[in-house]
Amino acid sequence: GTEPIAQGRATWQTTGALVIGESSPVNVAAQAVLDLSTRKLTVVAEVYYTGNAVNPTNKLTIAVLQSEVVGPQTGSGANPTQVNPDGSYSHNHMLRHFMTGQWGDAVTPTTTGSFFTDEYVWDVPADINGVPLDLNNLSVVIYIAEGNKDVITGAESSLSVVSPNAYDALPAAIDIPDFVCGDEITPNVTIQNMGNATMTNLAISYNVNGGAIQTYNWTGSLSTAATEVVTLPAVSFTHLPTNTFWVSTGGPNGQADQVTSNDNATKTFQPAKNSGNAVDITIVTDNYGSETTWKLRDPNGAIVASGGPYTNVTGGETFIENVTGLANGCHTFEIEDDYGDGICCQYGNGSFTIASGGANLYVGGEFGGSDDRTF
Repeated sequence: GTEPIAQGRATWQTTGALVIGESSPVNVAAQAVLDLSTRKLTVVAEVYYTGNAVNPTNKLTIAVLQSEVVGPQTGSGANPTQVNPDGSYSHNHMLRHFMTGQWGDAVTPTTTGSFFTDEYVWDVPADINGVPLDLNNLSVVIYIAEGNKDVITGAESSLSVVSPNAYDALPAAIDIPDFVCGDEITPNVTIQNMGNATMTNLAISYNVNGGAIQTYNWTGSLSTAATEVVTLPAVSFTHLPTNTFWVSTGGPNGQADQVTSNDNATKTFQPAKNSGNAVDITIVTDNYGSETTWKLRDPNGAIVASGGPYTNVTGGETFIENVTGLANGCHTFEIEDDYGDGICCQYGNGSFTIASGGANLYVGGEFGGSDDRTF
């Protein structure tokens, strides 16, 4: 057609309807199997021509997508249902990998009655550029194009998740602040069922800095590969220069865990920085200062200082707020960016600095919708 390949979202609905209304000379289908024990994704593709294609060779592409990918998003306010409480954004149907390479696998012949099938295997990594590949949120799509463009038809593949083990659970993620005030934490641990039996109970053991082990008995219902965030009871500890939270899962459904190598996980965190009774807060805006606001809360949650929104100035501006008379206890600095892209570094080199007694406590600026620091 004459439509450009790259289009803005304002044209997607119109162009999509035009393409869907066109007849296709080929049918495609695929079946995908994800093995949790080996992290191998196997896809069997089938292509059948009910008519003659325009070109003698077509290109078959198998794409792996992932939903619930948390990250920054410019203009996230346009889709507020995907904005998380911390200001980050949950991306759905995000392209993670082409199992057939960038331009696809050649299919020939493309005449009426022609049939093509092949099997493709991908060793799914734990992450891509530090962003985890959540096995519970993967999907597979297959499509065929006349060449390197002009998609003829496509379909979503069925995806089966299999595991050779009935009982296998693990702590998939740990959510604890990087800096902690006080002498206790309330950890959030994401548990995942990697067994083929529905998991209904699990023992979660944990401690800080090798202290007394606490055990929390979780109950619920998790199918294969499913996850759940569990808020554990608070645990007290004595601060070290670097603290270590340890968690271990065991006894899924009252049975021995068949894969013990993935039962343990740790996360380190540091004591919150100590200030005097006064701090200097420096804000360097990016080019869009009108998107930036901040608050400083005292130990009771009351706002004792705030700033912004500022003016949009190319190159940014610098603002310094001297806050005095701070009470003893944990204070929290909260900064927000309405556009969801932080204040550095795509649209200017903005930053925030919290200092006390001439020494910097925290320096930051690269975040999504919000960031916070405690002292």
